[in-house]
Amino acid sequence: MISAFLCADIGTSSLKTALIGTDGRVLAATRQYFQGIYHRCTGVCARAQVWCDAFYTAAYSLRGAFDGEILGICISGNGPTLVSEDGSLLLWNTPAPDNVPAAVGTSLFIPRLLFFRTVYPKLWEDSRYIYSGPEYLIWTLTGTPLTILPEKRYTEAYWTAQSLEQNDIAADKLPAFVPPGYCAGVLLPSAAERCGLNRVPVYCGAPDFITALVGTDTLAPGKLCDRAGTSEGLNLCTCHPAHEKGIRTLPAVLPDMYNASVLIADSGRRFSDYKKNNAPDLSYTDLVINLIKTGSGEGFDLISQIAREVGDGVAHLRRIARNQNLSEIQSMRITGGQGKNSAWVQFKSSSANIAIEVPECADSELIGDAVFAGVGSGLFSSVSEGAAALVRIAHVYEPRRMP
Repeated sequence: MISAFLCADIGTSSLKTALIGTDGRVLAATRQYFQGIYHRCTGVCARAQVWCDAFYTAAYSLRGAFDGEILGICISGNGPTLVSEDGSLLLWNTPAPDNVPAAVGTSLFIPRLLFFRTVYPKLWEDSRYIYSGPEYLIWTLTGTPLTILPEKRYTEAYWTAQSLEQNDIAADKLPAFVPPGYCAGVLLPSAAERCGLNRVPVYCGAPDFITALVGTDTLAPGKLCDRAGTSEGLNLCTCHPAHEKGIRTLPAVLPDMYNASVLIADSGRRFSDYKKNNAPDLSYTDLVINLIKTGSGEGFDLISQIAREVGDGVAHLRRIARNQNLSEIQSMRITGGQGKNSAWVQFKSSSANIAIEVPECADSELIGDAVFAGVGSGLFSSVSEGAAALVRIAHVYEPRRMP
């Protein structure tokens, strides 16, 4: 019998869900777009119930198309999104009004917590806990309150007892930290019925950024991942922090490792806006093919500029790798919708002068979820082992001479 994990990643506009086999194959997948007022949310006027409804619909659909055994569920998502127990949702990108007090410290979450408490005091008071994004869905499915901490070095970016006290936030308002792969329990009977599943275990993923790096197996020093969406991040695994201008350094999910990032603002949005305004009926792949054939004009200049920015970022990270005596960066793995656009990937490879490896699953967060579920269930002894087992490369694009 084929076995699989049911993996889900909560995005800003949709829920991606897939059944990932224990060999890393995507056995079935679906994407549920959030509807209605959620898209127009400028404050706590959306409800996280849209996540739950999307998950139940996706799970029921995937279960009906699969004859094998579902070993468990794993959920990841973006942040710092906040949700109260009644499902009132404060998205990570909702701008804070001027009356929210400035936070003390370096936490990413405390400014959002102050926003929530200041603007919606009754919601804050009435809620036993304030949840982060995917943790709310996990709580809905299992009844277990928790907060996923990617790695212990992320504590300052979340909250400490001291930082909560400095900002006058009660520590018991926030669920306790657990690591990725933690088993929150099994599906509640009502949730199992709506999913069409047995009462399978539910495991914790990680923030989507980290889950994507796990899902591309770029976890060893010198490994490079290009994670693209509305904006773009080139992420290099390093042995030491990289303290350089233009580099954002964060802990990696593996102890004693770090992630050095070059951020390219709005690369995806810039191209999406161009397509919307100039070629709404063309696919992204056909548009890129046409622009390359033309070789000039606004559209060609735009994709050339984005590719140059990627090349500059790769060059910067190669210098960091040399400074840390890492192996020369020969290739880069990518994730996101760009992996489905062969013309763009080849153009980017040639422009940035680097081989690009495209995984079988472009939505690498879902593979990362399967890795964490595999670790939590005992299928794998470590995240590294799980990533090596499940990440499958579909195609490698080598640089070509530019015309």
